[in-house]
Amino acid sequence: MSVKVISRIENWEQFVERCKAVVTEEEAVGLLYSGMDVPYTGKYGATSEERLTRVNFYLGGLKNPNEKIAATCGQLIIKRCLKALKGCMVGYDKGCLETTNQILQFLQKPGEELLKPPYPRFVAEYLLPLHEEWRHGTHSDYQRGKGYQALQGSTELIVRALCAWGMGYILARDGLRPEVIPVIKEFLDERGYETGKVFFKISGDGEPPANLSGIPGAEEINFTAACAFLKLMFWVGGGFKAQFIRTIPPRHLAE
Repeated sequence: MSVKVISRIENWEQFVERCKAVVTEEEAVGLLYSGMDVPYTGKYGATSEERLTRVNFYLGGLKNPNEKIAATCGQLIIKRCLKALKGCMVGYDKGCLETTNQILQFLQKPGEELLKPPYPRFVAEYLLPLHEEWRHGTHSDYQRGKGYQALQGSTELIVRALCAWGMGYILARDGLRPEVIPVIKEFLDERGYETGKVFFKISGDGEPPANLSGIPGAEEINFTAACAFLKLMFWVGGGFKAQFIRTIPPRHLAE
C-alpha cells in the first residue's frame, strides 16, 4: 500500500486559501485550530501586523452562519488570540486599538459555553491588565501615557466586559472613576437585576455566633452591626453616606 505524503501549511496566505476551499464543517473546524500554529514570517517572531491580521480573521469568523464554526472561532479567540494581544500597543497602533475594541465588543455577551472553565481564566488574564492601563496607565507618566489616553474612549466597553465576566468588583477598588457608575447601572438594568437585592442579602438572616473572642470576634461583631445599619438605612432610614479610608492607595498615588 502506498503511503500518502501529507504536506504542511507553510504560511498564513496558504491557510486562508485552504479555508476558502473547504466544503465540510469538520474540515473548517480542523483548519481553524491549525491556523493558530501557522508559522510567522518575521525573522524575530510575529510582527504586530501579523498578530492583528490573525485576530481579525477569527473575529470575522464569529459571523459565520454555521454555528459550530462561529463557536470555534469564539473559543479560539479567548484561548489563543487574547494572549497574542497582550503586547498590543493601543496608544501607538490605531489598528491595535480598533481590534481591542472589537474584542471588547465580543466579550460583552459571551455564550453560555464560554462561561465554563477554562475560558473565564483566559479572559481575566487579558482584561485585568487592560483595565489597569485604562484606569491609570501603566507607564511612568501614567495619565499622560498614550495607552491610557487611547483607552479612555473605550471606557464603556471595558466596564461592561469586566461586569460580564464577573470582575465588576475591581471597578469599586478605589473609587477614583465614578463615571463607571451609570455604566454598571445600565448593565444591571439590562439583566433585570434590582441593585437593592445586595443590601437585603447582607443582613437580616443568620445565627448567633459561637465564638466572639479576640480580634476576629470583634471584627464579626462590628461587621454584622454595620451590615444591619446599611440595610436599614437603605430600606427605611433615608439612605446613607459614609467616609472611606483607602488602606491601599492606587499605585500612581502611592509612588
